[in-house]
Amino acid sequence: MSKIKKYFQPLILLGVLLLASGCTNSDTARGNSEEAGAESAAEQNIEAFLENVFTGPNEENEFLFNFEDLEGRGERISEYYQDNFQPYMSESLLEDFINSNGAVQFLIAAHPDYVLATEEITLEENEDYYTFAAEVSYTNKESNESDTVTINGNIQTDEEGLVTGIQYHRGEYEEFRTALN
Repeated sequence: MSKIKKYFQPLILLGVLLLASGCTNSDTARGNSEEAGAESAAEQNIEAFLENVFTGPNEENEFLFNFEDLEGRGERISEYYQDNFQPYMSESLLEDFINSNGAVQFLIAAHPDYVLATEEITLEENEDYYTFAAEVSYTNKESNESDTVTINGNIQTDEEGLVTGIQYHRGEYEEFRTALN
C-alpha cells in the first residue's frame, strides 16, 4: 500500500497542476479574444464614423443645406446625427459634434460644387488612440473631374469601441478647402 501511495501522490499533484495550468490558459485565451473583439469593434466604428464624415453631400443629406424649411430642417438634422453618428460615438462627443458642426464641416466645404466619397481608410493602433489616413475623393458636379486628398488625424475610443474624440492633424481642413478651390 505504501508503494502505491508513493507513486499516487506525485501523479495526483501533477494532475492538479496540469488542470490548473489548463484553466489559466483558457481564461487568458478568452481574455485575448475579447480584447481582439473590442479592438475590432473600435476599428469598425471608426471606419463607419469616418465614412459618414467624408461622404456626400448627396440626395440623402441635401436637406442640410436647405434653409427654407428651418422648422423641419432641425428635426431632419437631428435624425441625421442619430442615424449616421450616434451608433459610433459616445454621448458627450455626439453633443460636441452637433454643436460644432463637426460631422458636416467637410460637406459644407464641398457643397454645392463637389461630392465627396471615402475611398480608403487606413488605421494604425497606438497605445491610447488610433491614427487614421482617409483617402477622400472629391468630384466636381459640373465637369465630373475627380481628385483625391488624404486627411489625417487621431481618434480615441472607449472600452466599448465608441469614438470619444477626434483630432485632425494641423492644417488638414485648410488643405482640404484649398484643394476644392
